[in-house]
Amino acid sequence: MVTLGDVAAAAGTSTTTVSRVLNGCGDSHRISARTQQAVTTAAEELGYRPSYHARALKAGRSNTIGLMCNADILSGHGQGYFGGMIDGLNSLVRKQGYNLLLTSDDDRHMTLEQGVIFWKEQRVDALITFGYIIERYMATNTPLAPDTVGLPLVLIESQWPLEYPIVSMNCASAINDAVGHLADLGHQCITYLLPTSSQADDRRSFFEIACKARKVEARIVTVDFPNDRQHDRWETIANRAKAIDQIWSQLADCPAVMAYNDHMALGFQLAAHNRGCHVPHDFSLIGFDDLYAQTALPPMSTISHGLQEMGQRAGTIALEMATSPDAVKTWNNRRETVEAVFIPRGSTGPCPH
Repeated sequence: MVTLGDVAAAAGTSTTTVSRVLNGCGDSHRISARTQQAVTTAAEELGYRPSYHARALKAGRSNTIGLMCNADILSGHGQGYFGGMIDGLNSLVRKQGYNLLLTSDDDRHMTLEQGVIFWKEQRVDALITFGYIIERYMATNTPLAPDTVGLPLVLIESQWPLEYPIVSMNCASAINDAVGHLADLGHQCITYLLPTSSQADDRRSFFEIACKARKVEARIVTVDFPNDRQHDRWETIANRAKAIDQIWSQLADCPAVMAYNDHMALGFQLAAHNRGCHVPHDFSLIGFDDLYAQTALPPMSTISHGLQEMGQRAGTIALEMATSPDAVKTWNNRRETVEAVFIPRGSTGPCPH
């Protein structure tokens, strides 16, 4: 590895002069143009790269944002949902000259602790994590981490009223638009299909409010899914279809379905196909997420989270907190919302009866 001493020897000067020149301080220290040119030429020819850790120590910051997650979201069907946010976050921080450090751990109770250690060691300037990690701490009354005063932490999609800034999605308007779209097509009954584990979800409340406003029957149907962690998308959809087929009698007489997510919508479409029914001729279908909806046949109407925008919003807040201690106090207890959008495509049509 090329050192400052190697550059100094090649340029015929001292390591102090080399350091000042390469840090852009040559003029302020009255180093001649000739010497500065000799230093930069020697550094280029030798392939010298300054020490990242030395620069970070001197500047008091690492120019790195830490993203805390778990290994299971980086593979399987979780990859699409979280991947969209990570993509938006990464593009934003890189444009600002920062790096994104991804930390993960199979034990969710270790993920946040690891991130806090990185912050204390100045390996990261601010932290971002997802609500589902925080909820594990809250559910077990586990302290987030010891000695976290002034912690520059941003949460994405958290339902817990914590002191940290939260970036979340508001889907009320989008669900209202989706229900209105189906009502305008003549549908007087709409089924909201969701997992049994998600019955308290806000989406259900927004759906029922929208149906009431349109004087449309709101039917709630829950499905028990196996607690799988399939890494194969087709297996995930096939498992959803099998579970939906077992409760088909609750769905058959209502020709409009809004699903909790795109995977469930695709599972419904497969179950319908296996029974000789087709979308949108026999059933109008709307998904949620917009992860795989465009690749369905026909392209599926869905509600888009704006995942990249959520990642970018979180990144913007984290960068502010990283560069200004006052910003930590300013942003704490605040909530930023990203508006979801209903996107009509080819999976919805007139009510068949």
